[in-house]
This record gives sequence, structure tokens and C-alpha cells, in this order.
Amino acid sequence: MSEKIAVIVPVYNVQEYLNRCVESIINQTYENLEIILIDDGSTDNSGDICDYYKQLDGRIVVIHQENKGLSAARNAGLDIHTSDYIGFVDSDDWIEKDMFFLLHGNLKKYNADISICNVNLINCNGDLVDYKGDPIGENNHEEIEVKLYNDFLDALNDNEHNVKECVWNKLYKSKLWNNIRFPFKKVFEDIFTLYFIIEKAKIICSDNSFKYNYQTRNTSISKNFSMQNFDIIDGLINRYQYLSNKYPVLENKYRRTIFNGFLYILKNAYDNGKFKTYDSQINEMTNKVKSYPTMNCGMSDEDVRFFDLLLKNYKSYSVVSKIQKKPIIIDRLPP
Repeated sequence: MSEKIAVIVPVYNVQEYLNRCVESIINQTYENLEIILIDDGSTDNSGDICDYYKQLDGRIVVIHQENKGLSAARNAGLDIHTSDYIGFVDSDDWIEKDMFFLLHGNLKKYNADISICNVNLINCNGDLVDYKGDPIGENNHEEIEVKLYNDFLDALNDNEHNVKECVWNKLYKSKLWNNIRFPFKKVFEDIFTLYFIIEKAKIICSDNSFKYNYQTRNTSISKNFSMQNFDIIDGLINRYQYLSNKYPVLENKYRRTIFNGFLYILKNAYDNGKFKTYDSQINEMTNKVKSYPTMNCGMSDEDVRFFDLLLKNYKSYSVVSKIQKKPIIIDRLPP
């Protein structure tokens, strides 16, 4: 355990969950940690809780800053860490006690640059759920499978959700983050950033052991629709343009994710009763998506017809009813 791991935890108004999160980190079996808690202008007791744990554990560093958003909080941690490796944990989530032991062990065993574990999604009732929010019962994975990607194109071309959409179920060699930061005041910031990190990795190791617990909340971005939700389209378009221009083999796959993001936003806008409130923004988003053809990107003929209809008139009653029934399965997005 001579190599140190920085664990970066952005904190904002999560007093209900913060103890569980921090204790899951300080009780890790891998003990050589630099735990960086960034209090991003919390107005509840979260900042005091951070200070309490700093007095309790000498490995903890606390930063108090004015509210700048999740990206800026993570960037603050990236700017001050002094470790060989970097991991992220969101402050309403928690991790299994051997997560970093597993991730670090796989990094060393396979000489990897990024090590990944699987994720449990937990709803507000404490139930395990799938990416649509449906209960799935207890996890009964009997075989531990480790998948290696010796070419980042293989990783980006894989349908493995855990590889490319979320930063927080991974351990990275810290050098991968040199000169890369999250975009300021953007949500879905992982989509804007992670592909640059994956591109720099020579070997990626993905272990299907469930070691990260993701807490879904009624106060999450997807549950409370606002202007920021539209960031996901810009993130998906930016990612598509970069990857398709540089690596044409990825063009179809990442063009397809733009349509998935379009549906994701429409479903959330409809669910939150915000179709009319954000009419002009939805129109602007629709015009952006119309720039990309639906044909020949790996969708079924049925999906092509659906998205063509959606882009032509997403407001009609018949289309709205289809939006509600259509599962988002064309490359899953973060919960």
C-alpha cells in the first residue's frame, strides 16, 4: 500500500447521506488514501460534517469554497491532490470496503491505466434497481469476470456502460488527468470529459464485481428538470464530433447516442411537466439533433421511424404517448 490514492468527494447539501459516504471511504481496506472533501458552498450542515471527519482522520483534507457546481468542486480536488492514483466518489453514494483494494490490485495485476468496477443502483427505498428504475432484487452474480481493453477504441466501441459514462466507479493513474478538467458549470460533466481520459489509457481493466453503490434521489437532475438538462445534448454532440472526426469507426455508434440523449431529455421534460416551459429550448435542441441523419447508425428500422417522427413533431399527442412508452435502450445514459 505504498502507493497513495486520492479520493475526491464533491459535497453540496447532502447532510443526510454524507456520514455514510465518508465512513465507507475511511474504512477502506486499502488505507493509503488522500481523502479530499470539497464543500461547495453547502447551506446545510454538510460543511460541519466535513470538518468533523477532518479532525477524526488525518488523511482527510477539506476545502470550503463558494458554490460553483460539481465540475468546479471536482476540479478543486484534482488541482491539489498529491497521489499516484485518483478516484471519485459522489457524496450521496457509498462504496464497499474493499473497492479501492480491488481496483488498485487490478491496476497492478494487469498493468492497466484505468481500473473499473460494477455499480449497484439503489432507489430512495433502498431497493436495487435497473437503469429504468425497476426493482431487480438481490444481485446473484456468481462468477467474477474481468475484461481487458488493450486498445481504447475497443473500450469506446463496447456496449459496457460502466466503461465510458461515469467517472466515479473507477481508479485512474493520476497522470491521465494532467491538463484535463471538467467543464465549468455544466451538468452531465462526465460525458464532456471521460472520453479524453479513456483515449489516453493504454490498458483498461473492467471487473464486474459490484463495489460502488449509486444512490438515486428525487432531488437529482433527472428528477428536477431545468435548463441544465440540455447540457447533455451539447456533451453528446461534442463527444460525437471529436470521436467521429478522429476515429471514423466510432461514427455510427456515437451518432446514435445523440438520439438517445434527445429522447432522454424529452422524457424528463414530459415527466416533470416542462414541455411548455422550455418550449423554445426544446425546439433549439431539436434543430441541433436534426443535423444528424438517423439512417445507418445501427438503429432498427422501427427506431429510425420513431426518431424521424419525433424530430418532425415531438408535440403531437400520438408522439407524446410514444415517448412515454419508449425505453431508453440505445446505449444507456447515466441515471
